[in-house]
Amino acid sequence: MNVLIFGFQNNISRDVVSKTKGQIAKYYLNSNIDDIKDFVINTDFGKYDYVIGCGSYSGKDRGCIRIETKCNSQFRNSKDKLEIKYISYFMKPETSIKLASGIGNSWCNLVSYMIMKKSPDTKYTFLHIPKSFNGIKAAEIISEQLKSIIT
Repeated sequence: MNVLIFGFQNNISRDVVSKTKGQIAKYYLNSNIDDIKDFVINTDFGKYDYVIGCGSYSGKDRGCIRIETKCNSQFRNSKDKLEIKYISYFMKPETSIKLASGIGNSWCNLVSYMIMKKSPDTKYTFLHIPKSFNGIKAAEIISEQLKSIIT
């Protein structure tokens, strides 16, 4: 089973990605347009059975990891025509994970929108991890879900 997990440098998502267990390809993005574009353009998402994106979150519901269900073409209040993409998530809600649809309009939204636009059939889940969440616990939750999917 080929799995890719990525997170952003300099926030909790980097720590979660680095602590996620299993035979997984790991990638760390810088929060800038060029790095995100290079990552999406140069990654063959079709060679992965599952792709997981992780980002930091500071809004309401800080006690749960959020599985984002949709993203859109808006980036930082741009005036672009709004186009919504639904994320074909594969991870499941449980005690510490909930479904959400408020990905925002920053880096997490941008990378998710670009992935879904390029590879709409990718089995992709984007996880927003609260800044105050225990990173080791988040990595364990992801590892356990992957283990149950793979076996």
